[in-house]
Amino acid sequence: MTEPDESGGLRFFGAIAASVSHELNNIITIIDQVNGLLQDLLVASQAGPPIKMEQLKTIHERIARQTGRGVEIVHNLNRFAHGVDEPLLQFELNSALRNLLELARRILDLKKVKLVAHYSNDEIVVTASPFCIQQLVFHCLQEFRDSSGEAPEISVSVLREDLLAVIAVSGPEITFAQPATRGTAVVRDECRDGRSTVRIEVPLLRQAGG
Repeated sequence: MTEPDESGGLRFFGAIAASVSHELNNIITIIDQVNGLLQDLLVASQAGPPIKMEQLKTIHERIARQTGRGVEIVHNLNRFAHGVDEPLLQFELNSALRNLLELARRILDLKKVKLVAHYSNDEIVVTASPFCIQQLVFHCLQEFRDSSGEAPEISVSVLREDLLAVIAVSGPEITFAQPATRGTAVVRDECRDGRSTVRIEVPLLRQAGG
């Protein structure tokens, strides 16, 4: 596995933006279809019996469900985009990982990836580049996703180890590059029992500007 380079940041951002735009297009299409149904019912009600309340309730629920999805997706994209505001930001690691996995869900679903996420019960706050950390995790997910012809099982865990915050990404056995440093993060790898694990380690006590 090669480490993501600087130019990979644009590809990463583009992949997330493309996935989100596809999801939003699906939502708009569904709302447009439901709106067409409502228009048909309105036209029919002018020449026949009035629209039943059950029909209006069903249409309302379908629109509300899709608008709720859209609001959540836009909220996640907004948080993701603000990850590049500064080179170093203080952020909560569980929240950043959850944000990434929600945005990347469609990309993984296309390959029928079985993704298992384990978040820490405790809040883990670090000072780093959330974009860089998310890019590293996404890079690992892509490598594991493409490592097998079958749908792979990938696990992602957030944990605290002494003065380190760790994101561990595990999947099918693949060959990794040598351990590397990306910004404030140190990347290590190991292989056991036919599965590979990438550890992304971030110091817990690092301060911005320090």
